[in-house]
Amino acid sequence: PIGTMLKEDLSNWDSLEDSVPHYYGSNFPNSEISDFEYLKKIRALGGIVWFEFWRLPGWMKGPASKGKSTLEIGKYTGAILAYCRELERHTGRPPDVVGIQNELTQPAEAWHDMALGLRSALDSSGFTDVKIHMADAGGLSKGVEFAKAFSSSSEVWNIIDYSASHMYDYQDHFEKPDGFDPVLYRWADSTDQKPFLSTELCINDPGWQVGSY
Repeated sequence: PIGTMLKEDLSNWDSLEDSVPHYYGSNFPNSEISDFEYLKKIRALGGIVWFEFWRLPGWMKGPASKGKSTLEIGKYTGAILAYCRELERHTGRPPDVVGIQNELTQPAEAWHDMALGLRSALDSSGFTDVKIHMADAGGLSKGVEFAKAFSSSSEVWNIIDYSASHMYDYQDHFEKPDGFDPVLYRWADSTDQKPFLSTELCINDPGWQVGSY
């Protein structure tokens, strides 16, 4: 339940009962669990593990300010540290990379606080080798805006190990592949060639899919 179903005591990372079966898009973000036995097998095969929250559970948010709830950074980083410890207990190592947050747009200042708080929490807890990727957008063109927000602070950009974005907008260019090039150039310019993770890449456009999953 890497979403709003995660309990405040962090006891149900891999509880299958808390994951609801769904078709694509019908129950975001509460249909995912972190299956530690599966990840153990991935590790045994030489794979790597990335971790990231999607929509955050309500208990991570403090009192509303100007009509918007505010994130309690300590609860956010504490949950990620708990995941690192739990994965280490099950597989021998913490995640290789953790992300700031999946797809949701935040004010740049909020992202900066999340990134700096996360790096500080990881380092002070002995997870100095765990890398961080920036918040990732649903498509590379939107990701350019995310990258500009993160790189607007040199302090924050320096602790971001990987630029990151989903690349679903590549599907808009299947019939004219060269049309995607300008987006790629804008991405490269906005990230200054920082190492890149394509965090989601598949065909999810109904126009290109068969009628079911």
